[in-house]
Amino acid sequence: MRTNEQSPELKAGLLSSITFSWIGKLLSQGYKHTHSTEELPGLSIYQQPHVCHMSFKLAWKLRRETRTYTTLSKVLWNMHKSKVLNFAVFWLIIIACQLIEPTIIYFIVKDLLKYPTYFT
Repeated sequence: MRTNEQSPELKAGLLSSITFSWIGKLLSQGYKHTHSTEELPGLSIYQQPHVCHMSFKLAWKLRRETRTYTTLSKVLWNMHKSKVLNFAVFWLIIIACQLIEPTIIYFIVKDLLKYPTYFT
């Protein structure tokens, strides 16, 4: 495993991380030939086992201190809700883009082009 190279997931932007397009290069290379563990990029710091373990223990402890009834699903939700919410926002944007007709988009762009200060 290449530990000196930064994880492609960390370098990925919001859209790329939500759609998992950051892994495309690795998958296309894996299609051409079999990867060895030396060829794979290292894990991000957030995915290291000891970091995940400490994060889970902290979330579990905080949950136990604030509530009497703690479940695994609630703790996991607290740990990963930002990724889940990013994914939900992305899909809401996709659905909204599919519902807006192209003619409405045309009129919005046409109206915006009336004001050249936006594009100068």
